[in-house]
Amino acid sequence: MNICEYGCGREAVYKMSSGKWCCENYYSKCPAIIKKQNKGRKFKLFENPNNYLCSYGCGQIAKYKKSNKLCCENHHTKCTLYREYTKLNNPMDIPDVKLKHKLKMKQFIGENNPLHTCDGALERHRESQRSKETRNKKSIATLKAVEKGIHPMLNKDIRLKISKKLTKPIEDMKKYICYYKKVQIETNHTLIIYKDKDKIKNLNLRGRKYGYDLDHKYSIYEGFVNNIDPKLIGHYLNLEIIKSKINCTKQSNCTITIEQLKKSIDNL
Repeated sequence: MNICEYGCGREAVYKMSSGKWCCENYYSKCPAIIKKQNKGRKFKLFENPNNYLCSYGCGQIAKYKKSNKLCCENHHTKCTLYREYTKLNNPMDIPDVKLKHKLKMKQFIGENNPLHTCDGALERHRESQRSKETRNKKSIATLKAVEKGIHPMLNKDIRLKISKKLTKPIEDMKKYICYYKKVQIETNHTLIIYKDKDKIKNLNLRGRKYGYDLDHKYSIYEGFVNNIDPKLIGHYLNLEIIKSKINCTKQSNCTITIEQLKKSIDNL
């Protein structure tokens, strides 16, 4: 039995790229590493009868203490003045630093990505993403962000930027959602009818397990813009199974024209 080499004393299950054995699929999840990282970071709540002010200069009354420093929040990064300071003095705003960072990150893209180079790392990553624990954590985090008003989708400017990227006009969004639902009903209807007839190739590969998605050759957005019948968009000849990465980059682009689709349907 291998013991974790990072100092927690638990049974080691995974082998890292450095050659060390660890109890978790990534060394930062090891409890010994977490303790080391948290040392000297935590601010403790204390009674403040003299109403001392925050030592970071925001002007608010301090509630937390760490060694000789006082803070209004349980961590100095949450302080309002500290946030403003970091925004103004962000090193990533310097063009030379930004360019160096881009060149550095390009080394880890594609085949050089550690998920591809390490044996079984990609499979473990996919399993962790598919697990119920990670999904529940994500859903709880989004709900908390919405309650606090921190979620980026609550900002109108961010929503408008995303809508422009996806080439969906923000004014006609309600109409688009109605059209999208109609197309989804038609696609689900066709999938139920032609599921066992092998009309759509590799339909069994759809999902996170194999990394394939169901795609509309003539996109739903183009159908909405050109006022095309949802039955044509949801037809089985307009459906195909492609890789999820290609589907993300494709967005609202079309692989066939509406004339080609109509001809193929008429030739049946």
